[in-house]
Amino acid sequence: MIEAVENLSKPTIALLRGYVLGAGTELALACDIRIGTPDVEIGLPEIRLGMVPASGGLTRIVKALGPLRARYYLLLGRRIKAEEAIQLGLIHEIVDQAKAHDRVMEIAKDLMSLSPLAIKALKEAIRLIQDSPMEVGFDLERKAFALLRYSQDFQEGIRAFKERRQPRFQAYNVAKDY
Repeated sequence: MIEAVENLSKPTIALLRGYVLGAGTELALACDIRIGTPDVEIGLPEIRLGMVPASGGLTRIVKALGPLRARYYLLLGRRIKAEEAIQLGLIHEIVDQAKAHDRVMEIAKDLMSLSPLAIKALKEAIRLIQDSPMEVGFDLERKAFALLRYSQDFQEGIRAFKERRQPRFQAYNVAKDY
């Protein structure tokens, strides 16, 4: 299920409040954007139960933090508070509890105004590039650009830019149209 969230063609946003441990952290790390409240504590404490994370969190945190930093948090089963999580890049913003839902909706609204085709292409490119040599990444960028260059969304984006207005992208059946 967690891999399915990460592989969605649409962007995903996690709102993290309070204790987000174990599978909660694993699910959050699979999301594209993570917004936390000041009281959030995330972590993978499975070692303290005689276990290891096994729903992708171990891999994702090693890739996010690098093996040296990840060892510290994983071996100790250490919880990571909001300020430290933002410094590590595990969450993207800290928002007051009362404003958190509104901030998530603001981000969602912004994402919904963007080209669904370009979002899908970008998410796929990021997934493929993250573990690839530079040359492979450059090739993937060029292919995604070439694919989108003749799309209706790109044409609309250029028209809107020239006309100084917000683009009106079409809603697509992304599985069918890409």
